[in-house]
Amino acid sequence: MNTFSELLFNYIKKSGFTNIHFAKICGIDRTLMQKYISGKRLPKQEQTRKTLYEKLHLSPDERFIMEEAYQREALGPGVFEQQKSIQNILENFSEITSEKKPVEKTAFHVEIHAGHLKNIVPLYTRDDILAYLWGILAYTLEQESCEVFMILQPDYDSLDGILMNLSRKENVCVHHLVCIDRQMKEQEGTYNLRILQKIIALMCGRAKYDVRFYYSDISNHINSTSLMPNLILTGEFVIQFDYEMSHGIVFHDMGLRRFYQKVYDTLQKKTSSFLKKHESIVDTVQYYKEQHPCDCSLQLQPCFAYALSDKILLKIVEPSMLGHQKVIEDLCAMLEQWGAQAFSMGIPANRNFFVKDGIDDFMRTGRIKEFPSEFYRPLTFPWRLHMLKMFCKQLKSGLIEGYLLNEEKFKTDGHLVIQLSGRDAVHFISCREDGSQIVMRLFEDGIVNAFVNFMDNLKGSSYVKSREETIRFVEEKIEEYSAL
Repeated sequence: MNTFSELLFNYIKKSGFTNIHFAKICGIDRTLMQKYISGKRLPKQEQTRKTLYEKLHLSPDERFIMEEAYQREALGPGVFEQQKSIQNILENFSEITSEKKPVEKTAFHVEIHAGHLKNIVPLYTRDDILAYLWGILAYTLEQESCEVFMILQPDYDSLDGILMNLSRKENVCVHHLVCIDRQMKEQEGTYNLRILQKIIALMCGRAKYDVRFYYSDISNHINSTSLMPNLILTGEFVIQFDYEMSHGIVFHDMGLRRFYQKVYDTLQKKTSSFLKKHESIVDTVQYYKEQHPCDCSLQLQPCFAYALSDKILLKIVEPSMLGHQKVIEDLCAMLEQWGAQAFSMGIPANRNFFVKDGIDDFMRTGRIKEFPSEFYRPLTFPWRLHMLKMFCKQLKSGLIEGYLLNEEKFKTDGHLVIQLSGRDAVHFISCREDGSQIVMRLFEDGIVNAFVNFMDNLKGSSYVKSREETIRFVEEKIEEYSAL
């Protein structure tokens, strides 16, 4: 894999320029250019890199390769790979979690009927394991309500359909223990982010999902001498299999089922909670009151939270929610307190990354994405315009530090809101197509740190427009909608 300096040297040579001549036409000191070519220094200014690419007449693909090489060196290879993993999650969130996505099943599965299965069934191939997994879980999900317990690393592509199928069932409660790579706490590796991507469907699904984690060296864990470390328990069945999915076993015996439940319970006591779901707006507001303010967000729409007032909230709150007057008071007091804290410290109350279409989405719907549709009625057009003007005023004053995403390089998914509150948790707000929401907090240190780094590195990167460009865009939108 070539470094930025190696690529630069090769492209200059290919173009026929001498180093001195190329420095001259770029308007860059020849000593500084030599440092770029030798790898002693990186061109940190985006405009400098753009000049290099333009004078070399690089194609879009060649520019992409150069920029990837620059980012890898500027961030360090470990952090760079984490950034790419997070970008992949954010850009493909809807596809990963869509309830319309067809579930890919195995070519065949075993039909399970009560009392028609041997007490012990050895499994000798991957197809056998998948066939029995599908059959046992299909039988289990036919029950009115059920529980599934898993000690399972979900990083098997062949299990994606099974996990997706579980996520769509409201009658099931899934308890899941997963091993997390302790090295990622040191900002190395992407294994934990791959685990996150595999379980997002369950996190955002209809099933009740309780996932917990424990730390280990993942390479040692996967290559453990333990014969069959993956374990799945249903009400009647036990199924175990190895990491290669080359052999496994099914038990249909209640004595053994109780034994393995004790094994599961013993390990669970040594684990920590991976996430917490907030089931109601009241629960969510209470959480925010007790934690750090939301100081960074990435979403479709701009951050309108600091434009809210009790007057506006009373206009949009559904009548069924009016009994929760305390919720409105708490929201207003919380936002006022956060704004005052930020002002006293001389920092923005929120750093907000948003998409061009986000303003049009708000002006069209009158809905603020952070709040569930059942919580409020859409604002009338004059109040929508008022909120947009307030947001622009806060951008200019510095209360909110807003940046428009450069969608040629990065476009976040409109069904996802990411928020950071302090540095101890990352919040996912999953906005379903029917308007309902799921609010989740993720606690695992390595994943939280990776998201913190991602947000920190967005500012000043080629993924976002400048503050001035962002304000100019918002002002143009205000003019556009004021003319209607």
